[in-house]
Amino acid sequence: MNNSTDPYWRRRPRTVLLMFGLFLALIICETGVRLLSKVDTDGNVTFLSRRLKPFQPPVERLRALVEKSSGHDPDLGWAPRPSSESEDGMYRYDSNGIRVGKEEVAYSLVPPAGVRRIALFGDSFTRGDSVAFESSWGKRLS
Repeated sequence: MNNSTDPYWRRRPRTVLLMFGLFLALIICETGVRLLSKVDTDGNVTFLSRRLKPFQPPVERLRALVEKSSGHDPDLGWAPRPSSESEDGMYRYDSNGIRVGKEEVAYSLVPPAGVRRIALFGDSFTRGDSVAFESSWGKRLS
């Protein structure tokens, strides 16, 4: 067979041109998506305010939130971060990591002469979780 009379050989330049055009269009679209998208610290991609799959768990965002609100103590486990306050304002801690009310100042570690202090150690009930400091039994005991 003669290559010049075969219909396949006549269509070959068009097919190559079509494939090249399709490849070029895909490259342009991919570049546009990458330029218009944002990637957060966890690797989630947002394109035009829409998150794209696959979704990644928000590990880094949660880690930053935990580090901001509390610290890890090797003996106690999770401990309040000194001089911090929760986002909703319910939990405030002085410079020693002791929970205080809104108008209270930091306690000194050494009490003044004639003052006796009681330290409370325990679980979430002792801490007064889910209640304002003024309603906790630690505040009422003081």
